[in-house]
Amino acid sequence: MKNQSKGTGPWFALGVPIGLGLAWVTQGTGVIENDLERNIYIPDELTMPLQVQAAYNDQRIFFRYRWPAEQAHVYHDMLR
Repeated sequence: MKNQSKGTGPWFALGVPIGLGLAWVTQGTGVIENDLERNIYIPDELTMPLQVQAAYNDQRIFFRYRWPAEQAHVYHDMLR
């Protein structure tokens, strides 16, 4: 452990707040309108509500997607 560079501490201490600040400033500035050049179209009226749940067990991340259906089936409650 004596071979570690002593100059990494200050860079890390400065880089983390700058990175977090940049992430905070740019949060939510993704695709918010139609972008025909990238084939992205957001409809005016959403077609169906979608519920998303996530869980983490120290090894894997599980996602659960649920959406309404006239005749609910196992395929309408999906766990990945």
